[in-house]
Amino acid sequence: MNARLDHRDGSQSLPLRSSSGSVVDAIGSSLLAPPRQPGPMESAALWVQITLCLVVAGLLLVVIALTHPPSFAVTSLESQGTRALRLALGDLRLAIQTYRIDHACWPGYAPAEEGAAPCERPNEEWLVRQLEQASGADGATSSVHDARHPYGPYLEAGIPSNPFNRLSTVRVLHDGEAWPDVPDDLAGWIYRPSTGELRADCSGEVPLGSVRLCDL
Repeated sequence: MNARLDHRDGSQSLPLRSSSGSVVDAIGSSLLAPPRQPGPMESAALWVQITLCLVVAGLLLVVIALTHPPSFAVTSLESQGTRALRLALGDLRLAIQTYRIDHACWPGYAPAEEGAAPCERPNEEWLVRQLEQASGADGATSSVHDARHPYGPYLEAGIPSNPFNRLSTVRVLHDGEAWPDVPDDLAGWIYRPSTGELRADCSGEVPLGSVRLCDL
């Protein structure tokens, strides 16, 4: 719509286009106009800013990962052998603890009927038999689970192998014998019947943890 502007002195100006028409024309012009392309200097500056942001973010992630490694990173970096070792230790320790609850004595001691007083003369043979077979209250074992041997077996699949040295043998410490400072990898496991403690007899450390495998 066009309008004519009249001055007070009676003169007349040229007809003006309404404001609504001007807005429509401006919008149409902006839509039809080609987009403005950034100049070479602007594009270069933008890429420099993006690159700097990525570099700084990467450096921060590296620092955080080295100083505070998250638990999921430790788990992902653990070898399959380390995870298998944890599982084997858990199975063995559970079996030993369960035997202790049932017999009021740690496994590995020969029963009285075998020529020794109860909870005396620990050895690997009796440890394996008492964990893998059925047993009575006195610790005597049998391949048959019956009324005289109502307990166990606690490890029906047998003593698990150490995944690092592939050994399932157990070094049984005598009462009062100290733990070896360094594992010798001559057995799969080290066991102290006087306390029921069990450790892996293998060298090496857990990734990112600085913990020896024999201390798990």
